[in-house]
Amino acid sequence: MSEHDSPRHEEAERYFERAQIMLESRLASREEAMESALNNAKKAFELHPENPNYFNLFLQVTLATRQSICRLGVDAALDAALQNPDCREVAFYIIAHVRLQVMEVMDNDFDLLKKFSFGGEIDLLEKLITIDRRPDALHTLYLFYKLSGRQHEGMAFFKEAAETKPENYGSYYIMACKNQERYQELIEYYEKNEAVLLPMMSDDHKTVVAIAYEKRAAGLEWQDRIRFENEGMPADSLDDYRKSKAIYQRIAQPYESLLTGGQPVTSEGSVALINYAQIHVLEAQCIQHSADEQIDKTTALELKRKALAILNPLIERMSAIGYPESSDLYRHLLLAKTHVLSASSDVRLGIEAVERAIAFAKELQGDKVFLALSFADILPNNLSGLLHIRNHLLGKETDPELEEELLCQSLVGNWKNLQSYAPLVQFYLKTGDNEMAHRIEQVCALVPFLENLIKLDKFGRQDFDNCALGIAQAPESHDVKTYNAALQKVYDSLQVTHVALEEHLKPLHDAFEPFRESYKAYLAKIAPENALIDSRLKMTYSVILKLLKERNVAVPDVTDFLAFRVLTDTEEEARVLYEKVRLGMRKDRSMKEWITIDKPTKTNYRSMDITGTIQGDDIQLQVQIRSKAIDAEISAGFAHHGYYKRESGWKLEEAINKNPIPYLWLLNEIVLTLGNAYRFIRDSETPLTLHELLEIYRDPPLPHLPDQPSR
Repeated sequence: MSEHDSPRHEEAERYFERAQIMLESRLASREEAMESALNNAKKAFELHPENPNYFNLFLQVTLATRQSICRLGVDAALDAALQNPDCREVAFYIIAHVRLQVMEVMDNDFDLLKKFSFGGEIDLLEKLITIDRRPDALHTLYLFYKLSGRQHEGMAFFKEAAETKPENYGSYYIMACKNQERYQELIEYYEKNEAVLLPMMSDDHKTVVAIAYEKRAAGLEWQDRIRFENEGMPADSLDDYRKSKAIYQRIAQPYESLLTGGQPVTSEGSVALINYAQIHVLEAQCIQHSADEQIDKTTALELKRKALAILNPLIERMSAIGYPESSDLYRHLLLAKTHVLSASSDVRLGIEAVERAIAFAKELQGDKVFLALSFADILPNNLSGLLHIRNHLLGKETDPELEEELLCQSLVGNWKNLQSYAPLVQFYLKTGDNEMAHRIEQVCALVPFLENLIKLDKFGRQDFDNCALGIAQAPESHDVKTYNAALQKVYDSLQVTHVALEEHLKPLHDAFEPFRESYKAYLAKIAPENALIDSRLKMTYSVILKLLKERNVAVPDVTDFLAFRVLTDTEEEARVLYEKVRLGMRKDRSMKEWITIDKPTKTNYRSMDITGTIQGDDIQLQVQIRSKAIDAEISAGFAHHGYYKRESGWKLEEAINKNPIPYLWLLNEIVLTLGNAYRFIRDSETPLTLHELLEIYRDPPLPHLPDQPSR
């Protein structure tokens, strides 16, 4: 008797047929039909796991019901199936089909996609790539990781796919590196695979590579930028600018006749030529700031002349472009216009060019569409520089109120550039406002720290703990002779003075630890036997980020400083436990409940969360309660904490870009409050209770100074 005639095969075939019937049935309850189909498909698969048809049906039903085949107790059958090449082909085909569906939904209805989790796909792909590391599977795994907010983790898979098949995935990998600000990785990958990549890269992809070289030339980290400004730019920077220029030249070459009127003005051509002109200016600046005295400085002037030769005719011809108001290209063009202004202000080759650029800037200031697109914040920086140059050339003084307004506005959208603060410091020292000059120096010293905080939120950088914070020193003199004299103070303060912020909340972390252990023990008593209980104390950088987002200074007001998560086997167990936890909260104190288990959020977050004050100990904490199955869905979808953090980081950066000064003032106040509290607690001669510590962190006594009585 052959294998296909065996009773075991006949039984499997019956289950297989039943599963198909249930899938095609018109039962009143679709859920009942799918559950029956899943049970029958599972039985057929377990009886003959090496059969591609059975495996195919079981896998399709599993993914259709949003379950993971790796969590249905069929480990042995799954291992046997994946040893069969035909079964692996089935799995890869189904995953590819799901990926196409996901991409289609992303293009047409992204909000709909937020309701799904991708745990089943991720589990299956992670299993598959242990046997067959196909580039398409690795790239798809990255996609699902990205959709669940874990693109930082998924980049390793994407990189492997792009290394194996640069012709298929190289351009996409370059864009992913750009989106995650991995400029060094982008350059290394491009240089290794340039011969394969270049023929198939679009102008947009080439531009991203050129920008990466520009970023590296100027310094990828703030420590590099400070060193370059103090010691001069290294020869490597000049090499990077020239590599960038070669790429921009290749992109701009087809559009060069645009400058002489030989072809119609297009958005793409304008942007290409502006970028090409801009890189001439950047290369010239690099030569001027180079530490290598052997470089011929006349080369810088020649580069600026070349930039002006591109920019001037382009400015004249730009007026001929028709702007479709709803087009993204319009946004690019308007931004490109401001690049023209910036380049013109750097060229400094005569009053005519400066006057023309100022007139152009004022024209844009009255452009309603320009203002509606929120690009107007770039103009003040250009205008302040242009007005300063014009007045210098004409021997005139700028109106102080106008100059202050423009200098303050120049930080909007430009707050990460430390050089933008120096003219403001210089202005306040020149006008005798030494206190305000010192305040600007203080916030300037916080800029690199704030930049790293945002990166932590957006990308979850693992090396953030090594970040140091600079504290600026008060100016010693009102006389600032040159632009760089004020800037030098800031650079010196950042290089010399460092504060390890992580230590500043350690007293509070230590005081919370006993309460953390006692409440965890309490949860273990009231929770079901197999429940998983996890807890954490919010780390220093996360506390600071939360205070920034909530526009608050007081650490005790962070309601989830101490938080717990309990995962139960069933939803019913979760509901019962939630009521027990709720009963343990004080009713005379504020209590916040967020129950989404029956009404999921737009990102499909489902849980029962409560923030309140526990009985007896009078400690505020947060508890999240849900089933293990729901948690698995959250971990593989848009409700994942990583996705939330990424979105939160982008929103914070957007808010800071619009108005940076209030956030820098607030960050300065937060840092000072933490520092004063830490120093007072460290120097205290008597032990302090948790509640005493909280009061100190809320309103720390000022440090005692010889000429100032302590509070």
